[in-house]
Amino acid sequence: MLRRALIALFFIGLPVLTPSSAQDSAPTFGVIDWFPFGWVEDGENKGIIVEVVTAIEDTLGVKMDVVVNKIPRVQRDMENGNYDFTISYRDPRLLSKVVNLTDLACLKTGIASLNRNPVKSISDLNGMRVAYPGGGYFSRSILPTVDVTGVQVAQTQIMYNMALRDRLDAFVINDAIWGAFKAGLFPNQKVSGQDQDQFAEPFYIEQLPIALSMSASSQHGFIGEQLKTITQNPAFAKRLRVIMQKYNISEALDCINLPEN
Repeated sequence: MLRRALIALFFIGLPVLTPSSAQDSAPTFGVIDWFPFGWVEDGENKGIIVEVVTAIEDTLGVKMDVVVNKIPRVQRDMENGNYDFTISYRDPRLLSKVVNLTDLACLKTGIASLNRNPVKSISDLNGMRVAYPGGGYFSRSILPTVDVTGVQVAQTQIMYNMALRDRLDAFVINDAIWGAFKAGLFPNQKVSGQDQDQFAEPFYIEQLPIALSMSASSQHGFIGEQLKTITQNPAFAKRLRVIMQKYNISEALDCINLPEN
């Protein structure tokens, strides 16, 4: 009897595990430090993904700990479980050990080059000076197949300015980057029409889905289950359309089924 009483007291003292108490800390959302997806300006997180996270918070009534970091760091911390969620290309070559919850958009990845020497095929890159982000699609999928002088650069606006100063022949972009250029959304820099006119139309290589993903070792699976269907929430879908329109890439939503306005 005494032993049973002690066991009963032990279990009475344990907390009840519920979805809200399974993990007291806010889930960490890793955002790549790459314009226009995420950046820090005057101490404030900005960018497409940052705004999407805010829409998620408002829709689900949860609070996320948003961390803007370099692409390789976000990839590593998602795979080792330091981050719970992220938004990135749905491609196991870029990010493994994650659970892809839902697609949010599709983006075309490609190459920006100057009018005087436009890139019209992957083979045109041979012999060129090409800038790219570390850990991204180009460095893992295209770079090993071409003979280029590769330059790993920390930000897209740096690539843009290097090309204008004749220090690069081409650099890696996607249609979100190009749309934000044209919309004049560069942080701390105004892109003139004269500068834009020096560039040829981008050569696009491949269209890839952009997925909302959860680390395979995350303790926030309850939130993950809610995120699987978030694109079918009319309020969230409306916010997502507004965000994409702001960044001049409304067509990126054509590949997913959103509820009507």
